[in-house]
Amino acid sequence: MNDYSYILAAATVPLFTGFGLIPDLSPTSVGLCFYTTEKLHEGKMHRARRAHVHFVKSLFWYGQLDDDIDGERLRTELEKHFRPVVEQIHTKTGLSRAALWRLAGDAIAYIFLDTGRRFEIVETAKAAAMRILKVSGSPLANRELHYFELAEFDQHQQEVRETFLQRGGCCRFYQVEGGAYCSTCVLKTPADRDDELRRAFRNQLGIA
Repeated sequence: MNDYSYILAAATVPLFTGFGLIPDLSPTSVGLCFYTTEKLHEGKMHRARRAHVHFVKSLFWYGQLDDDIDGERLRTELEKHFRPVVEQIHTKTGLSRAALWRLAGDAIAYIFLDTGRRFEIVETAKAAAMRILKVSGSPLANRELHYFELAEFDQHQQEVRETFLQRGGCCRFYQVEGGAYCSTCVLKTPADRDDELRRAFRNQLGIA
């Protein structure tokens, strides 16, 4: 579910964030060709599932990132696509629907943040994500999911701020052989989470 959610989000969210395009995400309108590859993660090679995504019907709506109605349309399309995925995984595994929807929401929120950085519209992208993912009654909504900032001083004593995503779900990567808790795992305390992120942040800035 985690892999699938990131694949689908990576194929759709940047279209909206960068170009104002909202694709038809009906299950029959999206084609996926899955394959596996090797990915380096924390110094180790892991098998990773990837996919080519094809919009079969080529039906798109044009919208604005900061428009509530357009955000609602994208949310509706995302829910329409994920609903049968969640149902099938729930039926086959017994995993809770709520937990599976949280993984989908995490992926969508992360891709909004990532593309916001790429298009240099981070705050607008974050706001759009929260409007989509915090709608009362939506299966994508959960209270733990949010963005937060940490600040450090670089080698020139200039403050540098970075935005992070606090995930609302858990991918259970820590339960596999050689696995560990993700840096923003919902199972961590905020203090432990921030300590780990600050160490990585300082290392990125080249400071001790």
